[in-house]
This record gives sequence, C-alpha cells and structure tokens, in this order.
Amino acid sequence: MGRLDSKKKYLRRALWLCLAVLFACCVWYLTTPVFKGSYISPRHVYRVEYYDVSPIQRLIHYDMKIPSFVRLYRIEPETLMGES
Repeated sequence: MGRLDSKKKYLRRALWLCLAVLFACCVWYLTTPVFKGSYISPRHVYRVEYYDVSPIQRLIHYDMKIPSFVRLYRIEPETLMGES
C-alpha cells in the first residue's frame, strides 16, 4: 500500500510541474511581441524593426486595425533611439 501511495504522489507532482510549465509558456506567449521584420537605411546608419503586439495588448487595443509598434536603432554604436 505504501508503494502505491508514493507512486500516486510522484504522478501528482509531475502533473503539477507540467501544468506550471504550461502556464509559464502561456504567460510568455501572451506577453511577448512578434518580430515582423526590419529595414536598414541606405547609408547603413539606422535600423527600423517592426513588431506586432502581444495578444494581451491586442485585447486592450481592440479598436486598432493592426496594432503594432516600431523601434528605431542607430547601428554603430548599437543604440535604441526611440519606440512608437
């Protein structure tokens, strides 16, 4: 009887661990923006990166047609200059 109880306890812990990992993955997915592409200026001074917002931000800004944001970087030295 004791061996069966310890096996059930092990399976229950494994199930909770799997659920915790699944929950962490869902939170990560819901809060991470999606990289869509980048553009480098003709003189290779600036880089613009385009992102689609995370699913949570899509829910918050439901009235926007295509919610996204842009980051502007200076290439040399690597510096974030702004974000919209």
